[in-house]
Amino acid sequence: MRSLTEQRAFDKKVLEFLVGQPPQTVCNVAIGISESAEDSRASLHRLADSGMVLMVGRADGPELFRLNAGGYSPEPEAA
Repeated sequence: MRSLTEQRAFDKKVLEFLVGQPPQTVCNVAIGISESAEDSRASLHRLADSGMVLMVGRADGPELFRLNAGGYSPEPEAA
């Protein structure tokens, strides 16, 4: 079990990986940061609960996560 400080450092690592990335699966994040899928999933869900990460897609498909850009969208009509 990770301490709160270690958990925050792990979450920061996940956030840094997601910068500039299209939506990612849990496995892609885990591979990208060289950590376990279980720890990566827990971090992504914590970050989603806090609003820092958005879970996009799930309807019988994989969980996809992307960085919450604070309302920015490259498509003007979507903003």
